[in-house]
Amino acid sequence: MEFLVTRNFKVASYSRGNKNSEKLALVLPGRVDSKDYAHMVSHVDFLASKGFYAVSFDMLGTWDSPGDVKNYSTTNYIKIVNELIEHFGNKPTLLLGHSRGGTTAMLVATKNKPLWLLTARPSRQVQRMLSEEFI
Repeated sequence: MEFLVTRNFKVASYSRGNKNSEKLALVLPGRVDSKDYAHMVSHVDFLASKGFYAVSFDMLGTWDSPGDVKNYSTTNYIKIVNELIEHFGNKPTLLLGHSRGGTTAMLVATKNKPLWLLTARPSRQVQRMLSEEFI
């Protein structure tokens, strides 16, 4: 098992591709999803085949990542993603998120450039906010 260590966090990760690639892809699982779920693994593998260094990880205190699940919050999710982008050299980054990972991807994308953003079914809270905003 691989672990990624940033300034403030240590998370279990699944990665594929060339670490020296000029493009990074972070695949962000949903609320209680794991980096090891088939859809997460297939996204990482596909993005690596397209020239990205692709990474997915388990959030704090879940699955294989150390820590207390009480530290799993959207705020910490955002901090981890930002620290991972920095850890890999602030290179052009694609964020692919599902559910809570999609929400996190959208929030991170507001502050980071250059970034590509893909979300798969953002959380119900974001769906509700968007429908209220655009109706």
